[in-house]
Amino acid sequence: MSFNGITLPNITENGLGDAAERRQILEALYQLNQQLRYMMDNIGVENLDEDLLNFVNDVGGQYREFGRTIEDLQGNISRIQQTARDIILSVEDADNRIAALTVTAREIAFRVYGESRVYRQNTPPVPSLVTPVEDGDLWVNTSSATDVYRFENGVWVLTDGKVVDERISRAETNIIQNADRISLSVQRDGVIAAINMTSEMITIAANRINFNGAISANGNFRIYPDGTMEAVNGVFNGTMTAGSWTFNQNGMRFVSGGNYVEMGRSGGNAWFSSQGFNMEYGSNNYMTTTVKGELIVLRCTDSMSGQSVIAMSGYAGSYAYNDVCLLCEQAGASFSPATSRGNIGITDMRWDVLWCRVIHYLTFVSESSREVKEDIEPMEDMGLTIDGLEPVTYRYKNGDGKRRLGLIYEDTVDILPEICHAEAENGKTILGIDYVELVPVLLREIKDLRRRVAALEGVA
Repeated sequence: MSFNGITLPNITENGLGDAAERRQILEALYQLNQQLRYMMDNIGVENLDEDLLNFVNDVGGQYREFGRTIEDLQGNISRIQQTARDIILSVEDADNRIAALTVTAREIAFRVYGESRVYRQNTPPVPSLVTPVEDGDLWVNTSSATDVYRFENGVWVLTDGKVVDERISRAETNIIQNADRISLSVQRDGVIAAINMTSEMITIAANRINFNGAISANGNFRIYPDGTMEAVNGVFNGTMTAGSWTFNQNGMRFVSGGNYVEMGRSGGNAWFSSQGFNMEYGSNNYMTTTVKGELIVLRCTDSMSGQSVIAMSGYAGSYAYNDVCLLCEQAGASFSPATSRGNIGITDMRWDVLWCRVIHYLTFVSESSREVKEDIEPMEDMGLTIDGLEPVTYRYKNGDGKRRLGLIYEDTVDILPEICHAEAENGKTILGIDYVELVPVLLREIKDLRRRVAALEGVA
C-alpha cells in the first residue's frame, strides 16, 4: 500500500506484535509527518489535495497547529507557532534573553525576558578587556568557583562567593492589551513596576515614580517642572517636611538647633510658642488684629528680669497721640464710647504697679473696710510732722515743662516715711510720694485746729 509516494507496510495476522513491523510503521509515520510539515510550512493548507486535506482533518479534528523553528550555531533561536486560537512569535538569544509576541482574539501580549550578562575568563577583570553593559553584570574566574565579581557604580566588586546562578539578575517586561484594559509591567529581581489602564482608571505601582515636565489633574492640581505645586483643594495625612519645618495633624514646628517655633494642639488646648526666637503676632500695615477669648493671659517668663507687656503704635512713621488704647467693649462687635466698660485686674488678681503720666477718673476708691484692716489706732498729733514738711514748686526734667506743686522724696522720707515709696524698675529705683496718704495727716491737723479755734471762740 502506498500514499503520496510513501510505501506503507502490510499488517500481518500477528497485528503489530512483530517488532520489525512496528519499526516499519514508525518510519512510515515519520516520513509522513515530515512531508506534512513541509507542505504546511511552504505550500499552505489551501494547496493540499482533497485526500490529504481529509486525512489532516480526520487526524487533527478542528484544531490544527503549525510551527517553525530556526536555530543557528551560536544558540540563537526564533520560533513561530500558530493555531486556530493564537499566534506566538518568539526570539531567544544565546544569553537566554527572550522576546515573545502572543496574539489571540481577546488580547495582544508582548513580553521580554532577560538576565544580567555573565563574563567568564581566567584573568582578573580589566575594563579594557571586559566592558560591562550595566550595573549587576557578573565576572567569573573559571579557574576558581569562588571568585565572583559584580559590576556596581562603575567598578568590579568581589561578592561573597556564592554560585553564579544565584547571582544572575532576572528581568522581565510585559505589554498586554485587550478590549477592556492595557497593562504594562517591568520586573527585576522580584521588584515590579506596573501600569494598568482601563476606561475608568489608570493605576501606577512602583518603588519610585519619576515625572518630567508639567503634570495636571483636571486643572485642580498641578506640578510644574521647577517643583512648584498648585492645588484647589487637598487633604494630607501623616507628616510633611519643608526644610526645617514639619507639619502634621497636631500642628507645625520649626527647629533650629535647640530653638523652635511651634503652633499645635492637644485635646482641648492649642498654643503658639517659641524658644530662642523673638515673636511677632499681628499686622504691621495699620490693620486690625483681634485676639478673642473668655480669658486672655499675657505672661512673661519668671526667669527674666525687666520683662514687660508693651502696647505701641506707629510700626513705621508717626502716629496719633490716642492710637494706643486699651478698651473693653461690652456692647458687641462695634465700639461705642457710651458702652465701653471693663476692668484692669480683679479683686484676687491685681496689678502691682501702674506707670502713667495722667490719670483721669470719676471716682478714686481706696479699700477702707475694717474687714481688710488691722492694728487700727487713732492718729497722734501731726502738727510737728506737718511743720517739718517743705512744700515746693518744680518742673520735671523730662516732662512737659509745666510747673507743679509737691514735696521732695529725700526731704520727706525721714519726716513722714509712710507716704514715701521706692519701686524697682529696669535696674533702677524710682522714688515717689503718695499724696493720697497725706490727706489723713492734713485731716488730723485740721481737726486739731478746729478744736483750738472752737476753744478760743468759747473763751471770747
